[in-house]
Amino acid sequence: MGPPEICKAGYVRSSFSGHFRSWRSQNGKPLKAVAQELGVGLTTVSKWELGQRFPTAENLEAIAQYTGIPLCHFFCPGRKECARLARIYRLPL
Repeated sequence: MGPPEICKAGYVRSSFSGHFRSWRSQNGKPLKAVAQELGVGLTTVSKWELGQRFPTAENLEAIAQYTGIPLCHFFCPGRKECARLARIYRLPL
């Protein structure tokens, strides 16, 4: 039996990119504005959303602060799952 789906790199990347793109869209934030606020290039943010690149740990922390959303919520399908994973891996919510 392999690792749980949540642990697979492809799942993590697509989950993050989808949640991040959704947040930006729902909040009416243009790519350029998000890039400027996070101190990264426009192409970088675009590639995050397309799942072509993944943010560094430093960028992930900045994204959580900028959006006001705990990092776990970018990777988990729901609050219940997020809380369960946080307990297992001792992650801050």
